[in-house]
Amino acid sequence: SSEGDWYIDRPRYERRFINEFNEIIGKSRTPKMGIVCTPEYLTELGDVSAVPIVKIEILTVDDKGNLTANVIIENTKDSEKFLSPKLFKCSGGVFGTWLNLFGDGMEALGSAVGNYVRKAL
Repeated sequence: SSEGDWYIDRPRYERRFINEFNEIIGKSRTPKMGIVCTPEYLTELGDVSAVPIVKIEILTVDDKGNLTANVIIENTKDSEKFLSPKLFKCSGGVFGTWLNLFGDGMEALGSAVGNYVRKAL
């Protein structure tokens, strides 16, 4: 089933987002950013009270892998949250399985969020 494939392939699609995000961020003078995929990993990092945290909230995905998402920037030091002023709408792919189309959407989202975060921070 495609849902079973999702759990197997999820790291690959997250990596497409992360690689694209890091490529955009790496071109800026913004300090290096780490990517944290799980709350457990965040806990392992210890004190991150001075570090802004960017959360991606995927709202919709259609059968072409097109997706919409919110970006939330949290300042853990004073528990402020900033919701991005715009909804991110990213195009999925053209050919392939749904998971491949979704992967294209994740790559587009990584680029869009990278550009937004680079400007915001």
